[in-house]
Amino acid sequence: MCHLIHNCADYCHFVHLGTSCLLVSLSTVVKHIILTLLNIQRSIACGRAEYRTGDECCPMCSPGNRVYKHCTEFTSTSCVPCTDSTFLDEPNGLTACIPCTNCDPGFGLKVKQSCRPSSDTVCGTLEGFYCLDPTKDGCRAAQRHSSCKPGQYINHTGINTRIQIKYTRMQLYIGSSMVLAMLGLWVQFPWGNSMEN
Repeated sequence: MCHLIHNCADYCHFVHLGTSCLLVSLSTVVKHIILTLLNIQRSIACGRAEYRTGDECCPMCSPGNRVYKHCTEFTSTSCVPCTDSTFLDEPNGLTACIPCTNCDPGFGLKVKQSCRPSSDTVCGTLEGFYCLDPTKDGCRAAQRHSSCKPGQYINHTGINTRIQIKYTRMQLYIGSSMVLAMLGLWVQFPWGNSMEN
């Protein structure tokens, strides 16, 4: 059983812990409750348009901007635009912008859409190349179309993501001759034989 101390009656409380008694002041209990509530509040996730820095949930910067100074208990986030070939395409709490993509002609790429503070460069393929690694709007890597061998020609030129189709003249001639033969028409082969149905 716990016994009350004379000078502590109004602001102290005995807590019975097994065979021991613990004397706790009410001000200490209140402090612990407040600190617990603050910790619970701090552990709650920030809102959608906020980011966490330390114990603060700060408003995010809009696309095309980065954090210049994080918010405090008394001030809001300070944002500045992305510059010098950098961008940020989503609301963010970042202190640096992302460097824009370089569309390297040495890798078969060209600029399809220039970089802006709120969007990255979009690369396309140079003439004579096709895309190996397509993105939503462009291409990350390209490869040169293969060259035709002697006696071949380009039947269908490639576009960004299609490989050109090549036929030899002999394949084309024999292919068209077979169609004519199936239709019952006379065919003259280049080697001199003829066929008649």
